[in-house]
Amino acid sequence: MSTDVAASPQEREVLALLAAGLSNTEIGARLYLGTATVKDNASSLLAKFGVDNRVQAAIIAAHTDLVAPTAQSLEGVTASS
Repeated sequence: MSTDVAASPQEREVLALLAAGLSNTEIGARLYLGTATVKDNASSLLAKFGVDNRVQAAIIAAHTDLVAPTAQSLEGVTASS
Protein backbone atom coordinates (compact mmCIF):
# COMPACT_ATOMS: atom_id res chain seq x y z
CA MET A 1 0.00 0.00 0.00
CA SER A 2 1.44 3.34 -1.07
CA THR A 3 0.44 6.84 0.01
CA ASP A 4 3.04 8.52 -2.21
CA VAL A 5 0.60 8.98 -5.07
CA ALA A 6 0.27 11.53 -7.85
CA ALA A 7 -3.51 11.90 -8.02
CA SER A 8 -5.22 14.32 -10.35
CA PRO A 9 -7.45 17.05 -8.91
CA GLN A 10 -10.52 15.13 -10.11
CA GLU A 11 -9.27 11.92 -8.48
CA ARG A 12 -8.77 13.82 -5.24
CA GLU A 13 -12.36 15.10 -5.37
CA VAL A 14 -13.63 11.59 -6.07
CA LEU A 15 -11.51 10.24 -3.21
CA ALA A 16 -12.87 12.83 -0.76
CA LEU A 17 -16.44 11.88 -1.60
CA LEU A 18 -15.63 8.18 -1.64
CA ALA A 19 -14.13 8.60 1.84
CA ALA A 20 -17.34 10.37 2.91
CA GLY A 21 -19.24 7.21 1.97
CA LEU A 22 -20.96 8.30 -1.23
CA SER A 23 -21.77 5.82 -4.00
CA ASN A 24 -20.42 6.19 -7.53
CA THR A 25 -23.83 7.51 -8.65
CA GLU A 26 -23.89 10.09 -5.84
CA ILE A 27 -20.31 11.17 -6.55
CA GLY A 28 -21.12 11.53 -10.25
CA ALA A 29 -24.16 13.68 -9.51
CA ARG A 30 -22.23 15.88 -7.11
CA LEU A 31 -19.28 16.40 -9.47
CA TYR A 32 -21.29 16.42 -12.72
CA LEU A 33 -19.52 13.29 -13.95
CA GLY A 34 -20.84 10.12 -15.50
CA THR A 35 -20.85 7.02 -13.33
CA ALA A 36 -18.33 5.38 -15.68
CA THR A 37 -15.93 8.32 -15.17
CA VAL A 38 -16.28 8.00 -11.39
CA LYS A 39 -15.61 4.25 -11.63
CA ASP A 40 -12.53 4.93 -13.78
CA ASN A 41 -11.22 7.45 -11.23
CA ALA A 42 -11.91 5.08 -8.33
CA SER A 43 -10.20 2.18 -10.12
CA SER A 44 -7.22 4.38 -10.93
CA LEU A 45 -6.91 5.39 -7.27
CA LEU A 46 -7.11 1.78 -6.08
CA ALA A 47 -4.33 0.84 -8.49
CA LYS A 48 -2.18 3.82 -7.50
CA PHE A 49 -2.61 3.02 -3.80
CA GLY A 50 -2.09 -0.69 -4.36
CA VAL A 51 -5.28 -1.56 -2.48
CA ASP A 52 -8.21 -3.81 -3.29
CA ASN A 53 -11.27 -1.82 -2.26
CA ARG A 54 -12.86 1.55 -1.56
CA VAL A 55 -12.66 1.11 2.22
CA GLN A 56 -8.88 0.81 2.08
CA ALA A 57 -8.68 3.89 -0.15
CA ALA A 58 -10.93 5.81 2.26
CA ILE A 59 -8.67 4.85 5.16
CA ILE A 60 -5.66 6.18 3.27
CA ALA A 61 -7.55 9.40 2.54
CA ALA A 62 -8.43 9.79 6.21
CA HIS A 63 -4.86 9.26 7.40
CA THR A 64 -2.98 11.38 4.86
CA ASP A 65 -3.14 14.90 3.52
CA LEU A 66 -3.89 13.55 0.04
CA VAL A 67 -7.36 15.08 0.02
CA ALA A 68 -8.51 18.44 1.24
CA PRO A 69 -12.21 18.29 0.48
CA THR A 70 -13.79 21.52 -0.60
CA ALA A 71 -16.91 22.78 1.10
CA GLN A 72 -18.67 22.68 -2.27
CA SER A 73 -17.93 19.02 -2.99
CA LEU A 74 -18.97 17.92 0.52
CA GLU A 75 -21.98 20.21 0.85
CA GLY A 76 -24.90 18.20 2.17
CA VAL A 77 -22.86 15.10 2.98
CA THR A 78 -23.81 13.58 6.30
CA ALA A 79 -22.75 10.41 8.06
CA SER A 80 -25.91 8.72 6.80
CA SER A 81 -25.31 9.64 3.12
